Amino acid sequence: MSIERIVFDKVYEGPIDAFVDWIAGGNFDGYLYKTSLRFSQAESKVVLTTKIIDQSKYDERNAHDQDSVGTYTVTDKRAIVCQFGDFEMRGMVVGKEHEFIAFSCWHKKDRANAYSTVYKLAEE
Repeated sequence: MSIERIVFDKVYEGPIDAFVDWIAGGNFDGYLYKTSLRFSQAESKVVLTTKIIDQSKYDERNAHDQDSVGTYTVTDKRAIVCQFGDFEMRGMVVGKEHEFIAFSCWHKKDRANAYSTVYKLAEE
């Protein structure tokens, strides 16, 4: 993959996820959120946006939308590495139309709990 396979200044939509805490013997406490990525060629910048979708069952009710600004590089193996402080994502552009980026994600201090996710280029 070459750098031109990344589509700049367009949204890559991530999955709907949940933060869930089972408290006091099994009561659900949590919220739903959706993430997206936007790559900017200038300064090799990437923005990870977290949008809260529903927090009606979240006792604290203080979850909020957030933008995390990081940087990206492309390795000699053609992988995209996004770094956001202590959080890192390593991915590859895939798909017939190069519309997906499949990532492995982890916190630098806790690589044992790495997970995989996919972002899809949003349709206009």
